[in-house]
Amino acid sequence: MKNTNAPEPDSKSSQVISLLRQIERLNFMIAEHSRSNADDALIVEQYEVLRTDFLAELSAVLSDYGIEAHLKISA
Repeated sequence: MKNTNAPEPDSKSSQVISLLRQIERLNFMIAEHSRSNADDALIVEQYEVLRTDFLAELSAVLSDYGIEAHLKISA
């Protein structure tokens, strides 16, 4: 049964979901290019920089909800 009293997602919660999806895609791309030859090392490094930027943005958005997050990529 659907809860009709639940608030609609706001732009910040949509942003959280979007950031998580972008991080997920980057994780996939990093894994794919890491399996490739050494020529992809620069691409992997660029993806890792983007992922770090997205993590920082995610942490900032979560702080708007009163959540202090120290995010890092697990090995």
